[in-house]
Amino acid sequence: MKNFLRSLLSLAALATATVGLAQVPTWPKTTPADITAAGISVQLTGADYGNGTFVLAVYFGGSTAVPAITPAVYTSPDGTAWTRRTLPVTGARVGPPRFLNGKFYLGMDLATNANGVPTGANGAILSSTDGITWSATTLSSPFYGPGDFAFGNGVYVGVVTPGSGQANQLVTSSDGATWTPRAILSGLRSNHVTFFNGKFYATCSSATAATSAAAGLYSSADGIAWTKIAGAPANPGILAATGSTLLTTFFSGSTSGQSLSSDGATFTTTSPGIVLQTETVKVLNGAFVVTASPSPTNFDLTLARASFDGRTWATIGSTTNQFYANEVAYGNGRYVFVGEFDVFSGTSTISPGGTSGGGGGTPAPTITTPLPATPSASLGGSFTFTIVASGTGLTYQWFFNGVAIGGAINASYTLSGLTAANTGSYTVAVTNAGGTANSSASMLTVNSAPASFAFLNNLSVRARAGSGSETLIVGVTVGGSAVSTAKTALIRGVGPTLASFGVTGLLADPVLTVLSGTTVIATNDDWNNDTTIATTSAAVGAFPLLAGSRDAALFGNGLGNGGYSVQVTGKAGATGNALVELYDTAAPASITATTTRFINVSARTFGGTGAETLIVGFNVAGTGSRRLVIRAVGPGLAAFGVTGTMPDPKLELYSGTTKINENDNWDATTLAAQQSVGAFNLTSGSRDAVLVTVLNPGPYTVQVTGGTTGVVLVEAYEAP
Repeated sequence: MKNFLRSLLSLAALATATVGLAQVPTWPKTTPADITAAGISVQLTGADYGNGTFVLAVYFGGSTAVPAITPAVYTSPDGTAWTRRTLPVTGARVGPPRFLNGKFYLGMDLATNANGVPTGANGAILSSTDGITWSATTLSSPFYGPGDFAFGNGVYVGVVTPGSGQANQLVTSSDGATWTPRAILSGLRSNHVTFFNGKFYATCSSATAATSAAAGLYSSADGIAWTKIAGAPANPGILAATGSTLLTTFFSGSTSGQSLSSDGATFTTTSPGIVLQTETVKVLNGAFVVTASPSPTNFDLTLARASFDGRTWATIGSTTNQFYANEVAYGNGRYVFVGEFDVFSGTSTISPGGTSGGGGGTPAPTITTPLPATPSASLGGSFTFTIVASGTGLTYQWFFNGVAIGGAINASYTLSGLTAANTGSYTVAVTNAGGTANSSASMLTVNSAPASFAFLNNLSVRARAGSGSETLIVGVTVGGSAVSTAKTALIRGVGPTLASFGVTGLLADPVLTVLSGTTVIATNDDWNNDTTIATTSAAVGAFPLLAGSRDAALFGNGLGNGGYSVQVTGKAGATGNALVELYDTAAPASITATTTRFINVSARTFGGTGAETLIVGFNVAGTGSRRLVIRAVGPGLAAFGVTGTMPDPKLELYSGTTKINENDNWDATTLAAQQSVGAFNLTSGSRDAVLVTVLNPGPYTVQVTGGTTGVVLVEAYEAP
């Protein structure tokens, strides 16, 4: 790629007008002494900025004279004074570092000799938060690179070149530590990748003559499945994206240029084009930034050129005595220019688009209300950043730890479902035709304490398990999340172990069945001393089941959003007293208003008098308080064909041994609350019982009495 670009420069003149060099700051050389001493036996590959630090990547050797390769990184707070750092793996070339999602990532080639022939370990990806201490992951296949990285939609994507015959062009990771090889299309070679408008974009060239027609620009939402973009230019080269514009360079014969897109699907070729000496286009300080030569024959002086819109370019800085330029980094108010053998650093007051601002007299934006300096928010909660700026034709791009956030292109940016990973620095670039105003950093802290939220996490029913309409049935509705995320639950049908608590008339061999509608999704007869059941029972505070008992239990991650019923029956129609328990096994601190949880629990069974009084227990977990609708339905079940119902149930709510509320016959004051939770309608004037109450976290019991026996349904709904 580097040699191709050099030859291209000899074929075409720089088409844009060059700003008078007297107006352009010349950035002084800041090359570390040991790099200077190495001469041509060193290669600088690139630099990036994050967490208050510049990181510069280099490798020594790799030539016939010095075949052994030693990679290294240097760190600096300002790009002027550099400190060499030790890497955990050596022996191969390294690519340019990239700061993504709070960390630096650095690709290392597989080990080769001076002629590029593989001689040792596969390639690796190194990561570091501060640029000083690095960890390394060896890739599963022999790769060169990665030489480029992108992050979005919770996924990291790195561009690689296979060392021998593989079809893979990318590696992906969900955590930045474990990387999986991926193929866009066999026979292609991926060059660059970026994230824009909710998708990844990758430029691909053909590795074989047979795949020349397949070369082009590809997009993907997850980094795994890729689609070629028909409207993109042929032979795309380098990619970069602001919040509103995707820029790709392209090569056509002896000329090059750039195309721009606002949606990632349709592209406009801009005129004049730019001849690039660089292998990267980066978005720095709110603008596209490239390196270039002032003419196809002048390599002794190299330039940093920038543009807000990808159309109008200005030279913002220059260097001397640098044959080839790799890329530019920006941070802490300074630019770092990385050449083939040297590094330069400086500042610039020239606005991209021309020394006058490039906006035809349009004033640059002014931020009138800054972001809060040190805001905080609760775990699981939400937070909104808002910037107030003056000016015309304003566009916005938000950044997290210096990395552009895909789709965050409005004056406000909202985070929801906050986790510790959201802690960090947030900034916004406000841009118009006159320039860019960059906000000061807002350092968000996500507190360890969760947002106040209480929820139902347990239901237990001890009753006589019979047959027919007297079958012991427990119901649960899983909801709360916009996406059907499976809920992990422990379900137990206890008979024999109840003897330890003095209960008589037990169901000797309970059978536990879970249904979704009429479909059986899980069943268990005997728990068989399952260690997972035992450890999970202990974790949620449930009493242990007797070893070798015929009690039944199920544990699994299989309850998506929807309603379920749990039935306990005895073998061969046997009846007896049994306990059904349902536990949400998630840590209470992990449950928020947007996570999957139990939003309704219920039990339908036989209610008696005296020792056979129906008692239903439930637990409210979390913090704060929870409004609930609790019902005891007897007559209302007749509409569903249930016979032998309790004619006049009375509902009593207890906290411990203290009765805290009760209802005998429901009235119209609770109708709106019942309708808000989606409960089925009760006949006006029926003798069913309903309570609407607000409860703090803790255990509660509902007792259903009425002086008579019969089948009754007890329900508890999470209410708004």
